[in-house]
Amino acid sequence: MTTVALARTKTVFQSIPAQMLSGVLALTLLSQVVIPLPFSPVPLTLSTLAAMLLGVYLGPIRGMAAAVLYAAAAAVGAPILAGFTAGVMVVSFGYVIGYIVAAGIVGVYASRLGKANPLIAFFVAGAASLSVYIPGVIWMMLATGMDLRTGIAAGVVPFLIGDALKSIVVAGALTMVRR
Repeated sequence: MTTVALARTKTVFQSIPAQMLSGVLALTLLSQVVIPLPFSPVPLTLSTLAAMLLGVYLGPIRGMAAAVLYAAAAAVGAPILAGFTAGVMVVSFGYVIGYIVAAGIVGVYASRLGKANPLIAFFVAGAASLSVYIPGVIWMMLATGMDLRTGIAAGVVPFLIGDALKSIVVAGALTMVRR
């Protein structure tokens, strides 16, 4: 009996650089889905969804690394944030820092499951969404001089329903992915 070993071949999207680039591209594209809010200096975007999906599909380390690359590129001037803006002086840059944490939270859950429980997956995605608010609101308050109450009213409350919907999408993705 002979044994034939088949060589494992990788497609271009399985290479780590391609995964990082794909993650940055996903964040960039979904950041451009912008709904300005007249009562908040931060627009509604699909960036948080993109960050959480990085965790689902790339895992915690690569998902966080892609979010770090996105933040670093924006910090040095690449116009990849919402509305093709860039830089750390953007009022919403703190949320970008939160994307790193969100990708990690969802990625850890995704990497440790066989088959996800939809309800637990929803709450994990919700926690990941909420983790974006902490650096986001702090940064926004520092950039604008808002107090905590105003910061929460302008930087958290308007986004809760949208983030609940994003959490449903991420929970669905988690239940479909097996690691």
